[in-house]
Amino acid sequence: MPTSAIGWLVAGLRLRRMHGLEPYTVLSCDNLADNGGRLRRAVLQYARKIDAGLADWIETEVAFPRSMVDSITPATDDALRTQVAAQLGVEDALPIQREPYTQWVVEDDFRNGRPPLERAGVVTSNDIAGYDKAKLRLLNAPHSTLAYWAR
Repeated sequence: MPTSAIGWLVAGLRLRRMHGLEPYTVLSCDNLADNGGRLRRAVLQYARKIDAGLADWIETEVAFPRSMVDSITPATDDALRTQVAAQLGVEDALPIQREPYTQWVVEDDFRNGRPPLERAGVVTSNDIAGYDKAKLRLLNAPHSTLAYWAR
């Protein structure tokens, strides 16, 4: 029985292969550069330890598209805690807020069709690295600079 997310992914893929089912796309939403590549490497490393044939199948048949999420999340403060308590009737020590701006870009690399992600505002692209660079250089860097100056 798997005890990790990677183990569960490999177990699910192993069952699909055993039953002759088509592979699926494993989409990472971790806020890391090359998140799909990192997840792919972790899954393959785990799979190789238990079944080399399964690892080969995953390597050639399963997609691990990269993604980039950008959403500004201001720090939690007492005003937010008070607002959450008033609206929900519960106290939350660390509620999370975010500004209305959000961007989600997913590499257009799917197996067996792609869900209509654009309906939810997702941009599909083959240049996730370009979006990452733009986010870091054009948004995060000036945002951080302004935040430091404001203190």
